[in-house]
Amino acid sequence: MIKLSVVPLKKKDGTMFKTIVKISTVLAVAGVVTGCASAHKHEEMHSKLSALESRLNSVEQTSQQALAEARGAHEHFHQLEKQTAENASQLEAINAKLDRLFHKSMMK
Repeated sequence: MIKLSVVPLKKKDGTMFKTIVKISTVLAVAGVVTGCASAHKHEEMHSKLSALESRLNSVEQTSQQALAEARGAHEHFHQLEKQTAENASQLEAINAKLDRLFHKSMMK
């Protein structure tokens, strides 16, 4: 259970007013210091956010370049695959012609 003490509003020697002024001054200074610290933290967080955005942009550019290179390599692969199929077809035709020539020479 919380006990509250009652502070008299008036003292005979006027120290109550001085106490209120002191407490108000301390609270005002604490508010200013806290406000400055918050502003400093805000600026610090803003600079960190800017740095992260910059890094994110760099990563996006790098990923776009990598994607473009991968697409180029994929296209090159398909061209090589097509060329390989054409070469295989030509090789089969040459082998068939050699077989015919071999059989023809064996018949003589």
